[in-house]
Amino acid sequence: MQTLTSVWYHDWQPRNEDTLETHHGRILRSMVKGLRRTKMIDLGCGGKGVAPLFKYYKGIDLPEFNVYISDLDFLQEYELVLMNAFIDVMQFPLDILERVLEHCKGYVLIHRQEFTTGKTRVTEEHAYGGWTHHSIINHEDFAKVSLDFNVEKYVNLNFDNWENGGNSVLLKKIHI
Repeated sequence: MQTLTSVWYHDWQPRNEDTLETHHGRILRSMVKGLRRTKMIDLGCGGKGVAPLFKYYKGIDLPEFNVYISDLDFLQEYELVLMNAFIDVMQFPLDILERVLEHCKGYVLIHRQEFTTGKTRVTEEHAYGGWTHHSIINHEDFAKVSLDFNVEKYVNLNFDNWENGGNSVLLKKIHI
């Protein structure tokens, strides 16, 4: 079982663009308004391009953890879990989403995900210098997996080449 230590990144280096200045970056900024001082973790952080948005930022990516097999108890330490273009590249998106959500205690932001009224499906796509999975999640399947959460914000990204334009969803845990 793998555990993670907390490391706060303030020396982020964007890859090829300033993520926060892209169309979807501006939407992401609006989604986290009021949460910027929140202790957060960015799953699948890549170039850590959203780090400047948060006072308390932690980004983890492969090989630091494997969402399919790692112990995810560490997620309970964070008030916000960000998955930016993360679930959309999973082979089993609903299983992974359910696995992540069961460990979250506050907010979850799923940014850049395709949703559909059709059947949840996964295809293989050429990306990241090789092949990856691409998931499109049925709205009802998503609602079943996220029953313990309220939808706080739901924004369409208006991507031309994505089914229904792609979306960002901010969820908040229902405390009973």
